[in-house]
Amino acid sequence: MVRCPALVGLFALSLGGCAALLTTSPEPVIPAYEVRVHNERLVRDGWIIAGAPSSGRLREVVGEGAVVISHSGPNMLGYDEDTLVRELGGAFSRTVYDEQELRDPVRRAEAYAPYREALSHEGPVYIHCNTGNKAGALWALFAWEVLGEPPHRALRMGLDAGLTAYRPTVEAVLGL
Repeated sequence: MVRCPALVGLFALSLGGCAALLTTSPEPVIPAYEVRVHNERLVRDGWIIAGAPSSGRLREVVGEGAVVISHSGPNMLGYDEDTLVRELGGAFSRTVYDEQELRDPVRRAEAYAPYREALSHEGPVYIHCNTGNKAGALWALFAWEVLGEPPHRALRMGLDAGLTAYRPTVEAVLGL
């Protein structure tokens, strides 16, 4: 498919036409602060879900104004992320839960609290666990129960965010 959007098209024409703009599918424009490493996934405008970030990556996202939500246990990453984020002046919250707790609506509501708070944050939101599985699971359920996504769409959102091993539990909660 040939694409010549107005401004880009004018620029391309000034360079000799649209031949350089051949593409099979449009790629989303993602600001540089959002996805920078292989295990990060953009799940919402400015919201990233990731597995085990390095301390250097947390320094970057906090420096860019991100709220950090961790689903990893304390010191699971080999450094004290809570202290690091707070020393950098960032906002940090930790919600640790297991697969069984995802089945409990009260426990899920508690786990959603930092996500609800982050909805009003005007900067990036960086959510992580050790692999992306727990964060992806909670993201799917949050999308369904809070954002109002239909169950199949919420599951797809969780899978896109890194949901793997907790998939059967998420499917059960979603009624799939």
